[in-house]
Parts: sequence; C-alpha cells; structure tokens
Amino acid sequence: GARSEAAMAARRCWLVFDLNKTLATKHRRRTDASRFTMRPHVHECLRALGASGRFRLAIWTSGQLANTTPTVELLEQEAGVSFDRVLTRDDTQRASFAGAKPWDTIKPLAAVGFKDLSSVVMVDASPHKARAEERANFLFVPPWSPPEPTDGVFAALTQPLLDLADVPDVREHTANLARIAFNAVGENPPILAAE
Repeated sequence: GARSEAAMAARRCWLVFDLNKTLATKHRRRTDASRFTMRPHVHECLRALGASGRFRLAIWTSGQLANTTPTVELLEQEAGVSFDRVLTRDDTQRASFAGAKPWDTIKPLAAVGFKDLSSVVMVDASPHKARAEERANFLFVPPWSPPEPTDGVFAALTQPLLDLADVPDVREHTANLARIAFNAVGENPPILAAE
C-alpha cells in the first residue's frame, strides 16, 4: 500500500556498494589500502549521500574482511562517511548458475538481514551477483579499471541516488539508474536473461 508522508520522511534507504570494479579497482600485488584505486567522483557521491541523512550506507565485497578493512577505513576517512555495515565474502553464497566457477558468489540481500527490499539498492558491476528474485534491487554500473580519468558514472548517479530517498519502492528505479550509469560512459546497460 501507499506509505504515509511521515513514514517516507522517517525511512532511510540502504545503499549497498560493491568495492572492486564498482567503487574502486584492486591492484593484485599490493596488500594495504593502496591496493585499491578509487573511481572518479566516488568520494563526492558518498559525501553527498551521507550528508543528506536519508540513507544507510554499506559495503558488500566478495573479498575477505582482512583485505577489505584498510580500504573501507580509508574510504570512510576520505569521503567523510561511516558505513553502517560492511559485508564480505563470508556473507555471500556460492553461485549455482550455469557456468559458475567454484569461486563465484552471489549476494543474497534478504538472507543477510535486509528485510524491506523496497528500500535497498545494491550498486554492483557484476550482474551475476544478484539472486534472480532480487535482481530489481541491483543497480548495475559499468565495471571500472584505471586509467579512465573521465569516468563520470558516480557524478551522473549522485542526484538520482539522492532522489531515491523520496520513492516508495527503489526497485522501480534501478533499471533507469543503470541506464544513467552506462550512458555516462557511452554504453548501454546489459540485457539480463531471466533465470
């Protein structure tokens, strides 16, 4: 049913961000926070989302916690935000789609406690990470790897992400936001087959 204006004003949407190839790109030979290079405009986008007070921010990476913590701490410091949750490989499930490799995982939102899926967006560069029944919660963005200094994905997404705070069901908007993200780099979003 329709939500009251008071309930909408009190609601804080979850914006859950993948790390590698979404917010940053990993350098395999480094082991500290410098092993990641941040995507252009990520800090500004996260700062705007955090400053709005309308969102709960989270990181969900398929990496191990020990490898992720230094980068998350640096990202919090540089963007001036605090992530409400940090989920890692331990929170994923093994992928079972056709052609899945033994290391492929999915990110099941409901299984890790995101109860109201109408207010959860998972921003990720890997479409295969979504469970079929939660695909509408995923905002797919083009994968990023340097050097692409003109990548404008997060500059283009900042205001549309802020606008999600005022919608009753974020799942009705993720496909349009994916188009915005891919258009920012001159591409079309992937066409995802039904499972």
